[in-house]
Amino acid sequence: MKNSKKQLEEYIKLYLNDAEDYGDDDEFLIIAENTLTKFNKNLITESEFDLESVLTEAINKAQTKSKTVLQDFRIYIQNI
Repeated sequence: MKNSKKQLEEYIKLYLNDAEDYGDDDEFLIIAENTLTKFNKNLITESEFDLESVLTEAINKAQTKSKTVLQDFRIYIQNI
């Protein structure tokens, strides 16, 4: 799935909005914001990239709480 940096930013915004609206855990929202902001900043600024591959690599390297967020984010964008 080829995506642009702008699309990724939109996915992150939608995910965080939904997490805030439907989630009941403020700690998760804070972790999600930190994780996805860092993920977005660390991403290569190519015009297009394979988001699935980049997410898989990030998930494999992530700590437990960040890994949960990234796995949930991957499921979220697959269902958009």
